[in-house]
Amino acid sequence: MKTATPNDTTRANSFTTALRVPLITDKTLSDIIGFAHPALIRSMIRNNAAGLARRGSCRPLTQRDGTKTFHLTEAQALFLVSVVPHPAYDPSLIAAVSRAFQAEA
Repeated sequence: MKTATPNDTTRANSFTTALRVPLITDKTLSDIIGFAHPALIRSMIRNNAAGLARRGSCRPLTQRDGTKTFHLTEAQALFLVSVVPHPAYDPSLIAAVSRAFQAEA
């Protein structure tokens, strides 16, 4: 697993911080949820910033190509899944997010 630094420009789907906290990118979470575009999850991140902040730091990292990528903890990812505006709530999303973090452990 990769160790994050403030200037990290990794393109990996997820990595681990210096404190060994597993993280997942907004793109990976968007894929798990089934959003067609990562911009939808980024909009949810901005709209739910206060709830995410209570579950840890949530700042975007700028990649080499200038795009910003959010790296989320498991608690933050599960929080976002719980507020996904789906017509019918799908509990399998929680299991899918948990599996993604277990795969990184």
